[in-house]
Amino acid sequence: MPQRESSLGSKTRERELAHSSNRTGSGAGRGAPQLRVNVIATTEARTIAALRTAAGLATNLGAQITLIAVEIVPWQLPLHRPPVPVVFLERKLYGFVCEAGIVEEEVRIQLCFCHDQRDALRKVVRPHSLVVIGGQNRWWLRRERNLEKFLTSLGHQVIFAEATPRTRLHRQAL
Repeated sequence: MPQRESSLGSKTRERELAHSSNRTGSGAGRGAPQLRVNVIATTEARTIAALRTAAGLATNLGAQITLIAVEIVPWQLPLHRPPVPVVFLERKLYGFVCEAGIVEEEVRIQLCFCHDQRDALRKVVRPHSLVVIGGQNRWWLRRERNLEKFLTSLGHQVIFAEATPRTRLHRQAL
């Protein structure tokens, strides 16, 4: 699994992974810019719902899926010392991709460590991007809707993927 680490300013640290399957890239050659469908990780069920929606979009548009997870590091800690082990977070995100049933596409996973989520998303998500957020349409669950409004205010096209409470997550024994 290839890994690359880069720095985005002084307040965000990013780690990138690639989850690839049997499919080799089709269409444009290497190095050519490719349309991306960005998925913002929230909770397990909501992220999986968003990944499933993104997979359908990516197939229809010939796009690549990027799963973006923003991990907030308390101000007391440096960004290179998050409170949760990086390996655990990487496995969790990889598990979301597998649980969503994405086997035919390549998925880029970006794990960003920051002190401020909105600042990190401004830096990580390309301008005028297509973004998918999973959530539930309930009046008391405003976090994802607020995130949707924030990203829309930055000029992104945001798709809200409804994660129903009845959505079951099937886990395979490891």
